[in-house]
Amino acid sequence: MSITSNNFAANSIKEWKEQLYSELQEKSSMLSYWNEVEELSFSLTDLEGPQLNFQYQPKENWKCLLQIEAKDEKKSNKRILKGLMQGANALMIDNVTSNTDWYSLLKDVQLAFIDCLIIFNNLESIDHYQRTAPKDALAHCKILHAFGENQIFFSSFSLQQIGANCFTQLAATLSGVHRKLELNAKDTTLFIELGVGANFLVEVAKFMAIRHLLNQLASIHHVNITVQLILKTGFCNKSLVDPHTNLLRQATEGLSAVLGACDYLCIQPFDNLSEDGASEFGQRMALNVANLIVEELKLSSINASLKGAYLIEKICLELTKISWSRLCEMDENQDLIDKYLKEQILKSRNLRIERFLAKADILVGINAFEEKDASDQKKWGQLPQSLELPYLIFEKQII
Repeated sequence: MSITSNNFAANSIKEWKEQLYSELQEKSSMLSYWNEVEELSFSLTDLEGPQLNFQYQPKENWKCLLQIEAKDEKKSNKRILKGLMQGANALMIDNVTSNTDWYSLLKDVQLAFIDCLIIFNNLESIDHYQRTAPKDALAHCKILHAFGENQIFFSSFSLQQIGANCFTQLAATLSGVHRKLELNAKDTTLFIELGVGANFLVEVAKFMAIRHLLNQLASIHHVNITVQLILKTGFCNKSLVDPHTNLLRQATEGLSAVLGACDYLCIQPFDNLSEDGASEFGQRMALNVANLIVEELKLSSINASLKGAYLIEKICLELTKISWSRLCEMDENQDLIDKYLKEQILKSRNLRIERFLAKADILVGINAFEEKDASDQKKWGQLPQSLELPYLIFEKQII
């Protein structure tokens, strides 16, 4: 059998666009991308605009992170040991105090075989840790300063949870890093914690954008920054009334984090903020989502699966440009940064609530196809706050 080849003539971009509009006719609006909350609007056929040189590479060795608060140490220790048996291979310990019982908290934890990150907010708690912690912890755990000129841990998770859009989250993170580098500009490793939202494409682009933006900031300060990206699911779209819907939301959020090249993925139990706290079932299901991504989805066997994906790279470009612009605005008024952030967050927060109540954004089991019998379900506890705003839980908007 002879092999023949057909030569296809290349069409111009102009001809391609004309053909698209001709075939779509009254549906030509599909050729524009618009996201009201994220303030994104651009043409999907704009192939001749500026491009960014993305250094995208998914992480094959990302860690499944279990977050633990350093209180009720014996109970937390049991949760750590059980979580490690259920698939977690990294720990992050926060809410550390100058009275934390480190021996009880870390009893029987084999720290030499896992990553253990400990977040400190003051010198007193660090001093107590260095004086009282087991030798194994001192040898293997990473101290993450969340304060001062030696700060290496930066988080915009709480801002995302009170309703910030991606621009605000990225700009706030950059602002914190920028101020740190002004105080102490040197080569460093930074641990950046971001919340994972529900909009899959935008979230992947956000995670790609933060690395590009930090490289841009590093070049201005003439330093090299190694980024360790901690991506953590939240609670805005989670349900205590219809709990099984949370598994799908955790799965898509975890997937966007891995495709966005996370170093650590923390899928939090959906009932973490309930009156009773996280249940054993909630923690097990959260870890199982990560286990499925590792063991069954096998993303590490696919090389750079999203490289060249036009829409994601276009969103990333827009996020990068506007986030940098907002960083510049914040830098010009450093004394008013919190006020600026709160104003921006209130806009997107109120818009999110408005769209949810109008069912422009559907959450199955929450504002559509609701569970009628919720008499035996858990209830939300007192919610954390940031910038004097409580975490935005959509389910609480209608309960």
